[in-house]
Amino acid sequence: MGDIEIVMAMLQGMFIFFLIAGLTCLLSKRLGRRMGRARCSRYMESQDRFVIGQDKYLEIVRIGERILLLGVSQSGIHLLAMLEDNDMIELEKRQPGHNSFVTLLEKMAEKKEELP
Repeated sequence: MGDIEIVMAMLQGMFIFFLIAGLTCLLSKRLGRRMGRARCSRYMESQDRFVIGQDKYLEIVRIGERILLLGVSQSGIHLLAMLEDNDMIELEKRQPGHNSFVTLLEKMAEKKEELP
């Protein structure tokens, strides 16, 4: 009888452990979804992010029809450029040997020369 009681106590403990682990998993998934929704915006959308270093990255943000290239660091957020849809070239669609960074800089230099 002593062995059966030990086995039953172990099974009971395992059942309680798995029940608590399962509930914790479900709860964390639900909270994660809610936290994700809290970050959504009706008017802005993050298009892409490129990490440069620790706490430093470039962020492309679409606000309505405007596309902004932002530099983000510990010192603050800086507007680097306003982009257009034709400036947004997806990496998969690039042609081999096509250097889009240089092309983007050339376009920005042309736009800067056009400004009064």
